[in-house]
Amino acid sequence: MVRSKPADRLEQLAQAALGVFTQKGYRQARMSDVARAMGVSQGLLYTYVESKEALFHHVIERIVGADEAVPAELPVRAPPAEETAALVESTLRRGLAVPALDAALERTAGPGGRPNGTTAGPGGRPNGTAPVDDPRFELEAIIRQHYQGLARWRHLLAVVERLALDIPEVRERFYAQGRRPFVARLAAYIERGIAGGAFRPVPDPAVAARLVVETVAWFAYHRHDDLDSATIDDSVAEQTVVDLLTRALVADA
Repeated sequence: MVRSKPADRLEQLAQAALGVFTQKGYRQARMSDVARAMGVSQGLLYTYVESKEALFHHVIERIVGADEAVPAELPVRAPPAEETAALVESTLRRGLAVPALDAALERTAGPGGRPNGTTAGPGGRPNGTAPVDDPRFELEAIIRQHYQGLARWRHLLAVVERLALDIPEVRERFYAQGRRPFVARLAAYIERGIAGGAFRPVPDPAVAARLVVETVAWFAYHRHDDLDSATIDDSVAEQTVVDLLTRALVADA
């Protein structure tokens, strides 16, 4: 029999399942774990979702705010696995994009990838391939966009990072095709900034890029799992990270 959607109960189910998937990963998670976390019988769960696959997809839809997150009929059906993977990948690709870094790399890449000159467009913003007048402004935009993307999608990232430990395909997409290329691009940007005199010399631009990425990641979402640091105001955390990292890299005028 088709049931009407109990939004509150579905939200409770999604929250309980999110905690279980984050802690145990997809493969190790059991419906009994979710039922225990929710405080209901395992049998009751199947009146809301038909399977663990359906529950996982519903959790992802809740995180990304998809219109389908509140289904019209119960139990929720499981879509093809490829649909769940595509939803995760497309959300992270859009949500974690850093257009300021894309523009900066395009601006600084001359023939053979060598840095260009030092002029800028109106307002200090990138103008074609010409560098910006204010490197602090540009670097701040890069760090802030990266920070805000991680902060917004921290729940999804927590699930994906756990999945990457269990599933080689997810690990390949998340690390080899996602995070590692981003770190390499940021390292190239830092190296070009040093060559152009905008940034301070550092022992290794790749390590400096990793420092930026790990600092942003910890404050943007890992700190929420720390009892002391979770109490830091979000805007204060973001501004402090942006301020300290830009001051560390940008050369004195």
